Amino acid sequence: MKYKVKRLTAYLIDWFISSLIYSFITLLYYSMITQTKTTRIDFYQISFYQGILIISLCLFVYFIYYAMIPIYNNGQTPGKKVCHLEVFHKYDTKYQYVPFSLKFITMLLGEGFLFYPTFVILQFMECHFNADIVAILYKISVITSLISVFIYLLTNKFIHDYTSHSNVTMKT
Repeated sequence: MKYKVKRLTAYLIDWFISSLIYSFITLLYYSMITQTKTTRIDFYQISFYQGILIISLCLFVYFIYYAMIPIYNNGQTPGKKVCHLEVFHKYDTKYQYVPFSLKFITMLLGEGFLFYPTFVILQFMECHFNADIVAILYKISVITSLISVFIYLLTNKFIHDYTSHSNVTMKT
């Protein structure tokens, strides 16, 4: 299988698994506090602090999946492992905490349109802050995500690969 197809497959696997985990945990908590069965979080139905807790849960799962698992698994998420992809840091073959933190932050903020936690954060902000600002942030998120995909199509690296100085290669 070609590199781009493997990388896209790994991305989709990770996106799907992490989205299931986020959704399950956040919706379970939301259902417990509102005593309803739902498939959507309505931040207007809960307090500000309960909303912060939902965001915190979401970010915690995101951090575990996209930062801690790769740190303790040679840079591999489950999707990369299934697709036999390896991650190398530019300056060292072993993955380090600081570059991975940069990757984590870039994925959340720079490529956020593609990730569930960003949607949750934007929904929360829309409820508690100026909706016009949220609309602008949403558009920025879409644009930066599309730029990252465009850069990937040209260079085989996403923006988060550049910020963390990492390379993803096929295992030999």
